[in-house]
Amino acid sequence: MKCILPVSMITSVMLAACASVSSAGNEATINQKDAADLAKRLDNRIAGTPEKCVSASRLGQPVVYGSQTIIYSGSGRTAYLNNLPSRCPGLDDDDFILTRRSGAQLCKGDPIEPVDRFTGFSGPICRLGEFIPYTKPKKPR
Repeated sequence: MKCILPVSMITSVMLAACASVSSAGNEATINQKDAADLAKRLDNRIAGTPEKCVSASRLGQPVVYGSQTIIYSGSGRTAYLNNLPSRCPGLDDDDFILTRRSGAQLCKGDPIEPVDRFTGFSGPICRLGEFIPYTKPKKPR
């Protein structure tokens, strides 16, 4: 099933995610500014069926939102949302993300490692979740 979500709905969903905290009392996985930026980035895109693997050649640079959400700009009109299965301590928008893959695809469960761009120190190894494609609809001619 595919749907187009208006920015207000995405914002509501993302702001609700902001309010949630883990039972251990850790900080929320995404703040309000990141939630608003993410909603803007996904505005008027059609959410597709989650994919377990995506060809690495179709993925652009990752953009981090909070400690559990990554958007890969894809080729053409598609961006891929990846919600990590659990919070990745130390992952933030100042990090480079090292990916470890075997083959030409990034897949659910593949390890990633955040590396601080200023200090060069690496964080813990975390795992990718499923890739949800968000595609801009074609403009009518």
